[in-house]
Amino acid sequence: MSARIELRFSESGIEFHATAAQDWLRHPERLAPASQALAAYLAQLEIEGFAAQGQEGVSIAWEDLYRLLDHPDH
Repeated sequence: MSARIELRFSESGIEFHATAAQDWLRHPERLAPASQALAAYLAQLEIEGFAAQGQEGVSIAWEDLYRLLDHPDH
């Protein structure tokens, strides 16, 4: 089974975790094809300051999600 991205909602925002893949944000090709585009987009969001990478994955705080939704380029 290929690794894929799973998401969880928390009080602080949305958390994205990959199953059975390491360093998946830098290497989205290690994920199942259906998760590769999402991984690439999350990497872009981290560069732009909308997402933060942690040890367990990537998170987007609720306030950043709403900023992102109002952003014309996203």
